[in-house]
Amino acid sequence: ILLAVMSAFAQATQIIYRSPQQMGEESALVVQGKVTGVRSYWNDSNTKILTETQVAVDRSFKGGAGGTVSVVQLGGVVGHVQMKVEGALAWNPGEEVLLFLEPFPGGRYMVYGLSQGRYDIERDERGRPFVSRGAFDGVEMTGAPGGRSPEKERVSLDRFIDSALGGR
Repeated sequence: ILLAVMSAFAQATQIIYRSPQQMGEESALVVQGKVTGVRSYWNDSNTKILTETQVAVDRSFKGGAGGTVSVVQLGGVVGHVQMKVEGALAWNPGEEVLLFLEPFPGGRYMVYGLSQGRYDIERDERGRPFVSRGAFDGVEMTGAPGGRSPEKERVSLDRFIDSALGGR
């Protein structure tokens, strides 16, 4: 029984909860855009697999991003080798996202707070954007309100940005 309990905990990534306001304050860059490409590759020393996602920036709410940003995260698949990181994000070309980003070497970025800084953008029948974020699979969040991961939320993009960035 102890082994079963310990293996369940071993498959969760533990992160510290950050509110949208904290992410807005602490992130170097906040952008809205569309995923245009995803590729996984070995690092220079062939010890880790990284996934790099290209996002075409439609709007920059904080920081000076224009054109495209490269977002890097640990994990991915190269050939027949998979490096899995619980809580890592899945990316699909064409999806629209809102990202809170922090610098990564080489002029690239990482999503703030592992996966917390990524919101999906959904549009209603009139084309108005809303942000949403589902539950975090494989993530144990500490310090979250009520002691658990926030429930799925859907908020208008403009209202969310005003709240997260203090009316910027």
